Amino acid sequence: TSDGSSSLNAFGLGLSAKYYFASIWTIETNLNYTRRSGMQMNREILGTSFGFGAEEEKFAVETHSIDFIEVPIFLGIRLAPSHRFKAGYYFAPIINIRNEVTHSLKPMNSDVWEHSTHSESGYSEAFEKLDHGWAFGYEWTPNARFGIGLDYLHGLTDLSIDAHFNENYVDLNRQVKLRLAYYFY
Repeated sequence: TSDGSSSLNAFGLGLSAKYYFASIWTIETNLNYTRRSGMQMNREILGTSFGFGAEEEKFAVETHSIDFIEVPIFLGIRLAPSHRFKAGYYFAPIINIRNEVTHSLKPMNSDVWEHSTHSESGYSEAFEKLDHGWAFGYEWTPNARFGIGLDYLHGLTDLSIDAHFNENYVDLNRQVKLRLAYYFY
């Protein structure tokens, strides 16, 4: 099960470009690689085969992490010489998913379940390929070369495809990021 509100851990690295088109207004974009772990997205797929009896099969899929390439576009406003707020929209293609899959099988004419577990990495047809949503942030720049910021991403895409799992859970990409920045010019 999943409710889309699990505690999340993320690590990211990226590049940023900012353009001042007026004394207090900016347009900013980033190119970030982000790995989200601690997803707590657990799903089950159930099946029954009939022949000269019934064979039951279960697949339990536990998502451990999802890797994104995030591209937010912000409109920013400088409210004081070292304080800036920004808001915008982001797009994030999913480039990798790490799952642990437990396959359980109850053979015909048996009451005993057989279990096997394996890890899989790569893209899965059970998940969307693109996330997008709102992005907000704050940045404090104590000097011209260094900045500390806090960004929030609020995804609008349900990351898991409900029809694949025959469930109706919503798994949204919501992130709060502490950002450290060094400006080259």
